[in-house]
Amino acid sequence: MITVNATYLTLDQNSAELKFAESIYKPGLITLTLEAEELGVSLEPVSRFASFQADLGGFISVNEKNEAVISAVGDTNANLTFWLDSADTDARIPSFFISRRVRDAAADTVKTENAERLYMYFAQDSLMRFDEGSASVVKNPAYQWPSDDTKVIFRPATLVNSDTLNTVVNGKEAVVAAEKDELANVLGGLDYFKYYILKDADSENYYIQSVAKVDNKTMYLRNLNGVLTFTNKPEEALLVALEDGQSTVANEDIEAESSIVVVGGNGTVTVQGAAGQNVKIVTVLGKPVANEVLASDNATIAAPAGVVFVTVGDETVKVAVK
Repeated sequence: MITVNATYLTLDQNSAELKFAESIYKPGLITLTLEAEELGVSLEPVSRFASFQADLGGFISVNEKNEAVISAVGDTNANLTFWLDSADTDARIPSFFISRRVRDAAADTVKTENAERLYMYFAQDSLMRFDEGSASVVKNPAYQWPSDDTKVIFRPATLVNSDTLNTVVNGKEAVVAAEKDELANVLGGLDYFKYYILKDADSENYYIQSVAKVDNKTMYLRNLNGVLTFTNKPEEALLVALEDGQSTVANEDIEAESSIVVVGGNGTVTVQGAAGQNVKIVTVLGKPVANEVLASDNATIAAPAGVVFVTVGDETVKVAVK
């Protein structure tokens, strides 16, 4: 809200001029209410691994039901490490997809045959469903905490690009984009998968804000007794310290016990922890991109945009290059 010495910014219908008036009840004047949403300084829009340590203790994590919770350091650091995939990098405020690797519940091994990951999802747009028994719209308890707050979950999905996710909805494969397109069989709601990570003005911490709004209100990630939801009250926002994620996960994993990290960037592939090892990179069509022995533990190699296969020693992973 803009106010100047308790006067009001108004539009004169006769002269089409903006004027200040001491009362909004003047004939020929239209009151303009200007609201400015103040966004903090964003985290640099660079894809990276990170963990989120809550200011009051614990880390953002994922439980066995793929629900977002706060937990202490778990049985594996992978539960606490997330891949931040920058999106809308040219926007005034960049946003991020937040994901972690998918595990096979039976074998507890990392799936590497495709790029499916668990993406952080604010389930507000899935909260309501039609109940045939009562012939009415009711809340879906799968997406609601006992407190009636909407859950934050991690939904299995494949990131096609910064504008599209492939996932499964009601047992059927679905494409999710920013806007719904019934003719193309595309669902809307991509903004419920995207987040701003913004600097707190009063500390060195960050807070996470949903790109999607609810009833035109800004929503902030909140810790509610150890489970995560969103609130429209900024004073309730969860403050987190970002820590460098120590993970074996790139866009895909090499091995759970490996210390090598492969990360796709903007026209590059970065290989960490593989000094002295041979690295080969080929495109999906088999065209060689690189074949060299790395001289350092943090090597960056130029690569074309798209999916490439990176082989370090005897292990091959699939990596997306922007």
